[in-house]
Amino acid sequence: LSSKVDSLLTNRTIYSDSLRANYGGSGTPLRTLNIANANGTIIHYYGQVFNNKAEGQGSARWPSGDVYFGNWSDNKRNGIGTFIWSNGNQYEGEFVDDQRHGEGTYAETNGQTYEGNWANNKKNGYGKITNRSGRVVLEGEFKDDNFVYSYSNW
Repeated sequence: LSSKVDSLLTNRTIYSDSLRANYGGSGTPLRTLNIANANGTIIHYYGQVFNNKAEGQGSARWPSGDVYFGNWSDNKRNGIGTFIWSNGNQYEGEFVDDQRHGEGTYAETNGQTYEGNWANNKKNGYGKITNRSGRVVLEGEFKDDNFVYSYSNW
């Protein structure tokens, strides 16, 4: 995992070549931006830019070492993307206004995985948690990150 992050962001040429090959022909220029998020944290962005804002495909690195690859709109993560925390945990799925929202999978380095619905950065709706060996530990309805209802008798 860290080798993927290192190869894509530490050596930006690799990722920029990929962006150019896949998106550079769209007419949206590839640029570097420093974006202040809602917390005031400065995020270092590289990707498609329109009207001096992150728009389209791009990558970003937070001061903490967290990284994101995916779709952007109006300087926010919007659409499909992958967010990798500096500790190795990662989320792949939908984002709306910089938050996990929609379908997505969150995988922890300990092997536990949540796959299901998200709303406002929290597990909401149907989802299931599996352990390292792939056994389903919980399956059912979640509300604000809390498990509230099981579909089966374990």
